[in-house]
Amino acid sequence: MSDNNIDMNTVWQQDKDHYIHPWTDFSTFKETGSMVLADSDNVHVKDGDGNSYLDGIGGLWCVNIGYAREEMAQAIAEQVRQIPYYSCFGHHTTVPAAQLAAKLAELAPGNLNHVFYGCGGSVANDTAVRMIHFYFNQLGKKTKKKIISRIDGYHGSTYMAMSITGVKFDHIGFDIDEQLVHHISCPNPYRRPEDQSLEAFCDEKFRNWKTRFWNWALITLQPSLLSQFWVPAA
Repeated sequence: MSDNNIDMNTVWQQDKDHYIHPWTDFSTFKETGSMVLADSDNVHVKDGDGNSYLDGIGGLWCVNIGYAREEMAQAIAEQVRQIPYYSCFGHHTTVPAAQLAAKLAELAPGNLNHVFYGCGGSVANDTAVRMIHFYFNQLGKKTKKKIISRIDGYHGSTYMAMSITGVKFDHIGFDIDEQLVHHISCPNPYRRPEDQSLEAFCDEKFRNWKTRFWNWALITLQPSLLSQFWVPAA
């Protein structure tokens, strides 16, 4: 529930003056500023003027149980009272960290039974690259470094994750690591030639990476291009 004593105009100004937002058009931001979201409930969010919006993407695909859930607030409060955080570097852990790792291992398919925590998707992808490179270093395969990614796939906003990202618009004005990362064509069947079957299209995309690269260490895939568009099943 929002605090009625908060001056939303002041919040709007503070945000405009001090907060650097990702993916912001600063040519218009100087005048328009941000929409201030002040309240939420279930699948809706409300702005500072009380207008309600259906949050179709769940925050950024991460508010998957909805907003203002009392049981979640109680669980967070209880954990904060016990131990809100402790570094798990080295041989240290906490009760929820160990329990969650066991639960994730139980839910994961096959022999995926270990967990490394991160604070978001970008960090997860950066960490995966470091781990895979370390793995091949230990095997003596120190040239096995290449990363294959798809054009139009989005993988995060940190340096390495954005290098892996294949959205050219997101690279404008920035540097990316073009020595490690190689982008191949987007597997969007909607854009295939009219006279090409879906099977032939998929075979072509498979050959596209199989025959072009050596010393590749990992392939990054985005099953659904959520940040671009939804591709209907053919």
